[in-house]
Amino acid sequence: MQRFSFIPFKSFICERGRRLTRKRHDFLLKNHNYFPPEGHVSVSFNTETTADIFYFGGARRTEGASWSSENQLFHLTLSVEDDDVNITDLRTPSLRGASLPPLQSPGFCGKSCEQLILWGGFNTLEVCTVNDLFLFEKISSSRYKISVFKDPKEQCEFSFLKPVNELKRQLGQVPRSRTGHTLTLLSDTEFAVMHGGIQLDQRYSPAISKTFSQICDDGSFYLLNTSTFTWQLLNLPEIAPRAYHSATYLPSTKSIVFIGGVSYLGRQPHHRISVTSPLILYCDTQNDQFSLRTVSLSMCGLSPVYLSYHSTCLLGDKIVVYGGFQQLQKEIEKGHCPSPSLQMLIIDLDQTDISSVLAPANEFSTAGQTCASLGLREDCLLFSGGNKKHYFMYTSKPMIPSPCDLHDECQIMESNEISPIAWIQCDKCTKWYHQFCVQLLGRVPRGKYFCKACQSTATSNRKKQKKT
Repeated sequence: MQRFSFIPFKSFICERGRRLTRKRHDFLLKNHNYFPPEGHVSVSFNTETTADIFYFGGARRTEGASWSSENQLFHLTLSVEDDDVNITDLRTPSLRGASLPPLQSPGFCGKSCEQLILWGGFNTLEVCTVNDLFLFEKISSSRYKISVFKDPKEQCEFSFLKPVNELKRQLGQVPRSRTGHTLTLLSDTEFAVMHGGIQLDQRYSPAISKTFSQICDDGSFYLLNTSTFTWQLLNLPEIAPRAYHSATYLPSTKSIVFIGGVSYLGRQPHHRISVTSPLILYCDTQNDQFSLRTVSLSMCGLSPVYLSYHSTCLLGDKIVVYGGFQQLQKEIEKGHCPSPSLQMLIIDLDQTDISSVLAPANEFSTAGQTCASLGLREDCLLFSGGNKKHYFMYTSKPMIPSPCDLHDECQIMESNEISPIAWIQCDKCTKWYHQFCVQLLGRVPRGKYFCKACQSTATSNRKKQKKT
């Protein structure tokens, strides 16, 4: 892992009002200011040359002390080449059928771009947790049909679930409403496993600022048939309940690895769970056999790490754990607030050990983000959003910067500047230039900036005016 490095792919970092980005054409995207909020969910699908990532939900506290929520589906497409990775499209597909509520920390999975499944979450509009299932069915390249499957025990209908004729019912042992759970697809089957999460003790509340009593008392595992939308409570020993953990499916062993999370005592968070004790659920759906095992991992001389609200993904046969809130139990007892972690942990279950990579700067610390591997190669991970507005990569790929609007006169390849490459836009002609190419690196002027061509045109016009 020593050959890998962190690279900001696109960030909302500003330097004297000028945005920095690695790629100029990021600014040409229709939704270029979209950053997945804290508590969003994502699912990715890869080919050898492309990666499709779908984002949904999340919420961010704005400066006006109101919730900024998302109830749209975002589709990010990237091209994966030998020497680079580029954003090729970021769109919001048109959604037909039932309306979607703004949800934070729901479960999200899918076998392909053709069908996506969303379950549960915290509805920031109605101020409640839900156990509704939302089915996204692709009807064209930019359109999805939404169907809502309700709990058969639920009698009332809500204003955001219209039209009513789109409502259907889930079957079997439907779990209670919750948020902060995981819904993990067993990629070689039609089943998904749901585990964990918290519920609220009241269905409604007059204000979102009100403190809720959080109930985390369900340590069971539920199996969802993604074709019939039938739930089955698995016959397994109930474990200590947890929420805001991660779940990663390992196709080689047909198992799900649950890492970290928050454990509750009564109705209040008690402590975060150590990453050194992952829980493994082995899934044999053909023979309807499931078993649990807890493994103990060595930190290789590192201090124990307790995490929640982090993200995980596969990198070859290893699990990458990044970000989240890190806190020791004694810090919780003293009332210390958790802080976003800067550590990236590489878990090797075969060797039963954990190694650590530190991010180079605080701008990379985040929580409530998601992680996705890009393409079918084992050399590129994309981390998105969370409580920081950015996308960044952890990669071994040599990143070749795009030329600026100087075209043949662009000199960025002669620069020793490391990513992120600094850009500046002319306020008159709106062209983009590398700060290095226009001799402004490290000394961006205040106020407006005009490129040499526009300055020359303005000077020439003034001289003409004086003559007349």
